[in-house]
Amino acid sequence: MENSQFSNDLLSLLRGERRNLWTRFEELSVYLRVGEKSINRKQVRCLQIANVSTPPQHQRRGTFTKMLELIKNTTDLPIYAENVNNHEFRDALIRRGFVAARSYDGVVTDVVLER
Repeated sequence: MENSQFSNDLLSLLRGERRNLWTRFEELSVYLRVGEKSINRKQVRCLQIANVSTPPQHQRRGTFTKMLELIKNTTDLPIYAENVNNHEFRDALIRRGFVAARSYDGVVTDVVLER
């Protein structure tokens, strides 16, 4: 699947034609949805990145960063990443401007890029 298909899938979500979907961006397999999340004690409509997987040999090559830039250039909705269990990845998101949105037992699990 080319990145143009990812762009089409993303637009379909943002227009409300679909509520959620699995798609691909280069080597990434991504589950996205649009819906409300609690951010700063308010229900906010946001683009949710619920799952991302990539083979180990394709990690740390900037693919997620390219996908994130495409998303940021397509929508002004907050971008919410759920259950970020890989602490290195979570720290990288925080360096990109994401902030803690939810934690469990003192460990940040969800992060959001507010727009």
